[in-house]
Amino acid sequence: MAPPAVDSIPSVSTVGSTAATAAIASSPVDILSDYAHRSSQSFSVLLNRYFQALDMLAAYKQREATLLALMEQQQDSNALDEETYLPLKDSIKIMRLHIDQAKKLEAKTFLKCFEAVKTEPGWSQEKKVSVLQAMLALGE
Repeated sequence: MAPPAVDSIPSVSTVGSTAATAAIASSPVDILSDYAHRSSQSFSVLLNRYFQALDMLAAYKQREATLLALMEQQQDSNALDEETYLPLKDSIKIMRLHIDQAKKLEAKTFLKCFEAVKTEPGWSQEKKVSVLQAMLALGE
């Protein structure tokens, strides 16, 4: 069997760039989940709280979008009277309050995670930066 052609043998730069591309292609959730499994329990708990805060924020935003679409649909069909408008308007206001609270919770949890990352034992500076970048990519 003939040896592989020189062009088909990966060079060090190709291997390095392939690894870098794979790291970039990983989603922030994948990166954070991987680090959470290899970190202290306290950081894992904080990270789970951060994910929960993001999920809650996304759910509230989805609910707000649904309410706004419903209001627009009723306006388009001229079915929006005082009996339907006021409850919808109130629901949207309440949902926006929930969104504001969820944003505050997300920010507060992010800051706690940030502090935990800074003090996480055994983590290189590169790993800390990678975790924070992934968290920023997910957050608001």
